[in-house]
Amino acid sequence: MDESPNTPVLSDDTRANRLSGLMNKNHRMISTAFGAAVFIAVINTLIGIAAIFTPNILNILEFGGLGWFYCLSGFIMFAVAAGIHYKSRVCVIIGLLFMVVDTALSDLPALLRNGNIAYFIMRGFILYALIMGLIGAFQYHSYKRRFSGDPNPTIAALFSRGHFRISAGTIIFLLLSASVLIAGIYSFWISGRVSYDPSTWETYTTTDGLVTIPIPGAPEFSMADGIQSVRSYSNKTFAGLDRIAGDGLFSDLSAKEMEDIVTQALESGLTGQQFSYKPDAAPDGAQACIIADAYHEGVLARYQAFFADGALYITMLAIDADQDDKRALALLDAFTDAIVINS
Repeated sequence: MDESPNTPVLSDDTRANRLSGLMNKNHRMISTAFGAAVFIAVINTLIGIAAIFTPNILNILEFGGLGWFYCLSGFIMFAVAAGIHYKSRVCVIIGLLFMVVDTALSDLPALLRNGNIAYFIMRGFILYALIMGLIGAFQYHSYKRRFSGDPNPTIAALFSRGHFRISAGTIIFLLLSASVLIAGIYSFWISGRVSYDPSTWETYTTTDGLVTIPIPGAPEFSMADGIQSVRSYSNKTFAGLDRIAGDGLFSDLSAKEMEDIVTQALESGLTGQQFSYKPDAAPDGAQACIIADAYHEGVLARYQAFFADGALYITMLAIDADQDDKRALALLDAFTDAIVINS
C-alpha cells in the first residue's frame, strides 16, 4: 500500500491480509467471466453438434449460420475461457467483443415483440460477467506490477508463478476443446458434400401409396388444414411433398380446370416468378402437371404440381447452388425424373 506521513504504517501481516482479501475478490470476478465463457462455448458446441445430426435444428430454432460455425465459435470460446483462467486481458476482450457483436446482430425488436425476456436476462448476466472479468484482469495485472517485487515474501508469493500441473480438470478441458474442434472440422466437411444423385437417397411414399419421391434425409411429417406434408433436410438440400386429398372435389374437373388449379397452387407461393410448362417431364400417370423453377439468393428450387387419382400433389426441391448452377440444375432434373406414381 502507498504510505504517506499522515497514514499509519501497516504491519506486513496486515498488508498481506488486506491484499489477500483483494485478490480473493479479484479471483471471483475472473472466475465469473471464466464461467460465462465456458457457458457460451458449451451452448454453441451443443447447437453445432445437434446441427450435424439434425440439419433442420437451426431452422427450427430460427438460427442463422451453419453447424460448423457454431462448433468453431464453441472452440474459440473454450480457448478464450482458458485465457481468462490465466487472467489474459486480451482473451477477456475477445470474449466481450464476441458477445457484443453477437447481441448486436440479433433481431432484438422481434425478440421484444415475442416477449423473449429470458434472452435479455441471459445476455445481461453474460455481459455483466465478462465486464467484471475484464475489470478483474486489469486489476490483477495492476496489483502484480505493484506487489510482485514486494520484500514481504507473503505478498510476493501471491503473484509467484506456480508449476504447471496436469490435473484431471485440465485433461477434461483439453479433451473437450479438441472434440469441439474435430466436430467443427467434420461439420465443415459434410456441409460441402451434397449428393447430386437422388438414386442414392432414401425414398418416401405417401400414405395412400400413390406417389414416391426421393428425399435427402429423414422425413418430418405434419398435418394441417387437410394438407398432408413431409419435409426432409440434409446439408444444402431441402425436399418436400404436400398432398391435398380434395375428397372428391377434383374428380369431375376438366383438363383446363386442373391446369388452372395447379398453376394457381404454384403462383400463390411464388408470386412474380416465371413458370414454364414441361408436360414431357410429368410423372407417368400424372394429370395437368406444371413445373416452376425459382432462384433466390443463391438457392435454386423446383416446384412441381400435378393431379393423380383425384388428389393434388406439390413436390419441391431446393438446393444451395454454391456457385455451381449446372450441377444444381442437374440435381433438380434428376429429382423430377425420380418422382414415381405407383399404379
